[in-house]
Amino acid sequence: MIRLSFLYCEGLHDVAFLAKIIEVLDLTEGEVKKVKDLPKILESMVESAIKEINTNNIRFGLPLNIFMPNKIYALANNHYVCLFATGGKSSLQAAMSNITKSKRLLEKPDFYKVDAVRHAFILDADYDHMDDGGLTTTLENLSEKIREVVTDFENFNEKVQWRTTEEHGEIGTFIFTNDSNTEGTLEDLLDSFIKIDELMAPATSYKDSIIEFDRLKSRDVKDIAKQQKIVFTNITQAFHPGSSLAVGLARGNLINTEIMAAHALSTEFGNFIKLP
Repeated sequence: MIRLSFLYCEGLHDVAFLAKIIEVLDLTEGEVKKVKDLPKILESMVESAIKEINTNNIRFGLPLNIFMPNKIYALANNHYVCLFATGGKSSLQAAMSNITKSKRLLEKPDFYKVDAVRHAFILDADYDHMDDGGLTTTLENLSEKIREVVTDFENFNEKVQWRTTEEHGEIGTFIFTNDSNTEGTLEDLLDSFIKIDELMAPATSYKDSIIEFDRLKSRDVKDIAKQQKIVFTNITQAFHPGSSLAVGLARGNLINTEIMAAHALSTEFGNFIKLP
C-alpha cells in the first residue's frame, strides 16, 4: 500500500524551492525521474494525463492544463510526494480535476493499493493592494474553489493547515507570507536563503536600472515580487548563464543549504508534508 501527497504550487521556481527543502532536510529516499519506476497507480495517472493532452492548445513554456507532476519524491514508508506547477493561483483547474479524479483511489483502496491521499496548495499570499491579494482573501478564494468540487470542505482560516474531508482525503494549504504574516510571497523569503553578498549589490543595481527603464518608457513599474525575481534571476546567471530562477534554486550554488536546513520555514514545511 502506498500513500500519496499532491502538492499544487504556483510556478516552477516554487516547485524547485520546495524540492530543495525536501532534499536538504533528507526527507526523501530519492527523486523518481522515470515513469517506469513509479508505483503502478502513479504510472497509470501519468499515462492517462498524457492521453488527455490537447495538442491543438499546447503553448510552449506554459504549464499544462492537466495534472502532470513536475517532480515526484519517494519518502519513507511508501509515501510519494508529487509537486505540480499550476501556472498561478488563478489557474487551479488541473488541481481541482485531480482532486475529483483521485477520489476513486479512496473508494477502492485495496484495488488501487492506496491507503492515504492528500492534496495541498502551496501559494503566495501576495499583497493587500493587489487583486485577490492578502492572506485572508487568498484563503477565502482558495476555499471557495475547493468547495466547487468538495462539498463538505471546511474553509481554511490559517496559512498552514490541513482539513479532513469525507471522500477526498485531507486537503491542506501552505501560504508564503513575509514577516507580517498577512501578505507577501516566496520572493520575500528568498533573501534568507540566498547569501551571496558580493553578487547582491550588482544584481540590485541591475534591477534598479530596469525600474528606471520602465519609468523612461512610461511603462508600469514592475511589482515588488517581479523586482525580487530580477535580482535573484540575475544572481543565477553567475552560476548558470542563461538559466531561469527555477534552475538556480534547484542546483547547488544559489541556496545556502546550511541556512535552509536550520530555517524555521524548512522545518514547518517538512512537518507539513510528513506522514506518520
